[in-house]
Amino acid sequence: MRVAKKERSEVLAANAWHHRSDALSSVIALVGVVGSMMGLPLLDPLAGVLVAMMILRAAHEIFFSSVHELTDHQKVEASLLKQISDLLKDIPDIHGVHNLRGRRLGHYTLVDFHISVHPTITVSAGHQIAERARVVILETFPHVREALIHVEAAELTALKDGRIQVEGVADEHALLRPHAEVLADVQRLVQTVAAVKETDLFQVHYWGENINVSFAIVIDSATSMPAARKLAKEVESLLLRELTYLGTVKIKLDLTSQAPSEVEKRDDSIP
Repeated sequence: MRVAKKERSEVLAANAWHHRSDALSSVIALVGVVGSMMGLPLLDPLAGVLVAMMILRAAHEIFFSSVHELTDHQKVEASLLKQISDLLKDIPDIHGVHNLRGRRLGHYTLVDFHISVHPTITVSAGHQIAERARVVILETFPHVREALIHVEAAELTALKDGRIQVEGVADEHALLRPHAEVLADVQRLVQTVAAVKETDLFQVHYWGENINVSFAIVIDSATSMPAARKLAKEVESLLLRELTYLGTVKIKLDLTSQAPSEVEKRDDSIP
């Protein structure tokens, strides 16, 4: 039975119960036979009842344990989930872990959970963080067969000194305007500004219930820096006025006379 628990195998547990019940039933049967020979005939049927109860008890435990495993009711040890949670907290760039669950599949364990990452990183960066977490878990816990990880944006809080603090777990995210619609709305308005040739490096960030956009505008290289900064401010004001669902707009300047892919770009962030 110790080996069955170590290997987390219901088959070994059933086999252990089989051998255990054989040994105990033989002893009980021997007591019943000896009792009958010594003038105690009631010991024989009593021994039979005890053996039957042992068999029923073993069958009950094996049956319901197997049913629970097949129906995902087999509980994973709370200590294992805590060890996984503690391990994930030590992985760089993971700001929070929640909804950690586990289930049994044979003698293997499957886990799934949510991790919170910085909301401004790219999709590929978030995937890399999740993959690193998955590999660490599988290497640390050999009986964990698979880890399914959902990546979500952490909550950002603005501090009094102007810095941004990343909270561990965000609240339930509302369904906001789709990325494609935000892109189309911004480009439609920017195209009305004659001095802007095109937009580039467009990004949309969903922070809580806010939609924040950042992008570069391509303008003529002959434009002076003060004029370029003024133009960027005008575009920013236009977007915030017309697109009320936007939280912040960050615009970078690209003072080139050709397409961004044809020349080296020089970007200056608007303070």
